[in-house]
Amino acid sequence: MKWKQLLIFCLSTLHFVASDPHCGYEACPKIDKEVLTVHLVPHTHDDVGWVKTVDEYFFGTKDQRPSLSVKTILESVIEQLQIDPGRKFIWVETAFFWKWWSSQQNDTLKDVVKKLVSGGQLEFTGGAWSMNDEAVTHYQSTIDQFTWGFRRLSDIFGDCGRPHVGWQIDPFGHSRETASLMAQIGFDGLFFGRLDKDDKKNRMDHKSMEMIWRGSNNLGEDGDLFTGVLYNQYSPPRGFCFDVWCSDYISDEPGNSNFKEKIASFVQLAKEQSDKYLSKNIMWTMGMDFHYMIAGKWYNNMDTLIKHVNSISNETGIVAVYSTPSCYLQALHNSSLAWPTKDDDFFPYASEPDAYWTGFFTSRPNLKRFERTGNNLLQVCKQLHVLAGSTETDGLNSLREAMGVVQHHDAITGTEKQHVAEDYAAILNKALVQCDSLTSEFLNKLSRKREKEPSLVLFERCPLLNMSDCAVSENETTFVVKIFNPLARRVSKFVRLPVTGPEHSVIDLSSGKKLDIQYVPIMDEVKKIPVGKGKALFELVFEASELPPVGFKSFHVTKTGRQELLRKLNNSEREIGNEFVKVSFDDRSNLISGYDDAGFQGTRQASGAYIFRPGKNQPFKVSNEPTKISIHKGPLVQEVHQTFSPWASQVVRVYRGQKHVEIDWLVGPIPTDGGFGKEVISKISTNLKTNGEFTTDSNSREYLRRRRNVRETWTANIKEPVAGNYYPVTSAISMQDEISTVAILTDRAQGGASIEDGSLELMLHRRLVEDDGFGVEKVLDEQQMGVGMVARGRHILLFAPVDSNVTARQRDLVQREMVLEPTLYFAPTNLTAQEWAEKYQVEFSGIKTALPENVNLLTMEPWRGNSVLLRLENAFEKKEDQFPVKVSLTDLFEAEVASVDEMMLGANQKVCDSQRFKWQAQFGGIRDREGPARNTFGSSNNFEIVLYPMQIRTFVVSLKTTSV
Repeated sequence: MKWKQLLIFCLSTLHFVASDPHCGYEACPKIDKEVLTVHLVPHTHDDVGWVKTVDEYFFGTKDQRPSLSVKTILESVIEQLQIDPGRKFIWVETAFFWKWWSSQQNDTLKDVVKKLVSGGQLEFTGGAWSMNDEAVTHYQSTIDQFTWGFRRLSDIFGDCGRPHVGWQIDPFGHSRETASLMAQIGFDGLFFGRLDKDDKKNRMDHKSMEMIWRGSNNLGEDGDLFTGVLYNQYSPPRGFCFDVWCSDYISDEPGNSNFKEKIASFVQLAKEQSDKYLSKNIMWTMGMDFHYMIAGKWYNNMDTLIKHVNSISNETGIVAVYSTPSCYLQALHNSSLAWPTKDDDFFPYASEPDAYWTGFFTSRPNLKRFERTGNNLLQVCKQLHVLAGSTETDGLNSLREAMGVVQHHDAITGTEKQHVAEDYAAILNKALVQCDSLTSEFLNKLSRKREKEPSLVLFERCPLLNMSDCAVSENETTFVVKIFNPLARRVSKFVRLPVTGPEHSVIDLSSGKKLDIQYVPIMDEVKKIPVGKGKALFELVFEASELPPVGFKSFHVTKTGRQELLRKLNNSEREIGNEFVKVSFDDRSNLISGYDDAGFQGTRQASGAYIFRPGKNQPFKVSNEPTKISIHKGPLVQEVHQTFSPWASQVVRVYRGQKHVEIDWLVGPIPTDGGFGKEVISKISTNLKTNGEFTTDSNSREYLRRRRNVRETWTANIKEPVAGNYYPVTSAISMQDEISTVAILTDRAQGGASIEDGSLELMLHRRLVEDDGFGVEKVLDEQQMGVGMVARGRHILLFAPVDSNVTARQRDLVQREMVLEPTLYFAPTNLTAQEWAEKYQVEFSGIKTALPENVNLLTMEPWRGNSVLLRLENAFEKKEDQFPVKVSLTDLFEAEVASVDEMMLGANQKVCDSQRFKWQAQFGGIRDREGPARNTFGSSNNFEIVLYPMQIRTFVVSLKTTSV
């Protein structure tokens, strides 16, 4: 497709949108720039689970107020909007809207809703599947849940269902990457409710509650987003809550009239709020949690309010209008003002001097890990749908939606009640089971050597493999492991399979070669985990090398009947390592004491697991008893097993050929003896001179500098020296001095900090005995099989000289391999290795050409018809690799590319249709922040695209066949 043809198509699309001028900005009220306009924004904030499950909220069950239901809210609002075309309402959570729409049998009512949307009365704001958290979510999951919310709205309402504004009113702090992603989605602005109390005061004092948020150091204005902080978080002003659960009202009825007093109060409050903002427009958020069950009460009062406010506008200079966040934003844009800027983020969030909302960075660690696993498997399921040419997407859609639910700011955060957390896990598990069934079917199809030859092999995952529990590897004499790699480059993986005895042979079916193997005993602490039913005593280790990009490789495992001799080591051997890395352990404490790699040497103070107790700033060891260790060495891996206490242990290991150290940690059940809760951290202390500085990732994308006890935009008075210096770590935390750099990668979101110079710590697990008083009304005391929850996870340690770029690039590459791990599928068999190789495809790649290491295949999923939604990302920052990279889409796909449309990040608008608002910054414009170019492409240049550092480009690719 040539650019000229693409431009013509976009113009015709614009004409179609313009033919219906009633939705979007065309539906906004006319604003007089000379008066103060109060934009009344009717809204309801409906959590997709919190103290009740998703279904309980939707249907109104299990509540002290039985009529509270999202279904009732939506239907009540629809009824009231029909009464007066001037009334407006915004809807945010697509999960609830779709639940209502897909179960609605009344086509007449559906037509009414379509008319309300096309007329601009009912407007979708935000529009993601849920209102996602911003601290602990991975950017890939955030993009996916916005995309799927947009897709559902687009399928129903076309362009009138496209949101223009982000609406993050309840998340507990806000990430810079959110601004960047929303800008790339095409949003014109973002509004949120929560920010640090001192930050808010400072902003109100300086009229900087609305700003241009510079969301990226790499993308220029493509990552910039106008952002506004709401005055009342998201509640109505005092005296103007007209919900059925509130006692406020305004009346001009004889004998019950109070409208004069109410209007006087309105004018006073409007002026007070206006004093804190730059323009002559202010927003009043008219709604709260689960409001509008009886929407008529709201609208009748607001009608009366608007009537009387506007009747005396000549005296007061104030008018009131029904509005939406996008209409308010348009009014700000039309005011032609210059706005302050912001370059950092809004973490950590403190609502009171001693109330820092940082514990949720770690809360419910198993749910956080389950979400990360869910994202991994969602990408595998989507890719296999495309590769197998499947058009049946019901099972895939279930996982898309389950993952969208789990992104909610009271789900992945761990801030929900226990039964709700269990429901989230059940929703995700059910969807994963459906996708597992489809995945087995697709792997069967791709394993056929001849297209019509039946293949009835059942491929299954072992979901408890991280707990050393897998029925196939423990019980079967012979089985095949098919390993699917979702990355678009070749990777190698050390595989660990739980087995009952050391008597196996492993053959790489692609080469027919017998592989080196090693057995490592499973720690007693792992065997005691109450979830699994496994009986394995050892882990069988082998290296699956050169796994093909977006494809699989197969390995044949069989019991030989010959017991391998296990080497027993004297614990006086206090060092493990390989040709790149060495780790030494202290003779007395048995903790890590030193680290050595090529080009870097350094001594380290003891590191290990520590506890915070509520009210204490200094951590203490989990046990005063000496740490127990055992050392295990072989041709593939060397590792040390450390037991700190009966409920805290870890494994420190170094694999052959790898340049990093891997740590498997195990915590729980955390004891609550003495009536104290405990928060367990892993801490590494070094001799680096860091001057209070360290870095953390922002949603696994760009990295932000942190400074202990410092806030970049105001003078901080931090009264909680630990909690006030904790930051969200989605994937990585690091520190450096003039000589060395140290990074720790995580397998899930955790809270992290550098409380002392030269140290990094990550909170692993929490078990408390008191509620924090912020609404859950339930102690964070997770139970599992009648005892406290056990969590197991992994950290990667990287060390390097600071003057090399090795650590940053290596960090990014390893981090991607942690997020999108090769997935193991097992199939018992009676076939020998040779018989299996003769009958089935043992190796497969779904793309013609592997992508360069700095290019990430972010999305490959079935879209509409025979089209594929494709996202490619240059995953390196400018400081890691400043040069753009070229990728040819025809070199990527096996099938012939028929056409390509470039979309905004949310895949609901073509790039050539997007005309985002331009904003003027104070102290100079933003023209100097021009974003990276988007090259033209078409069939004449093999659909070759250019990716600049950190740039994500989204395409709908139409193929001439239905499989890649």
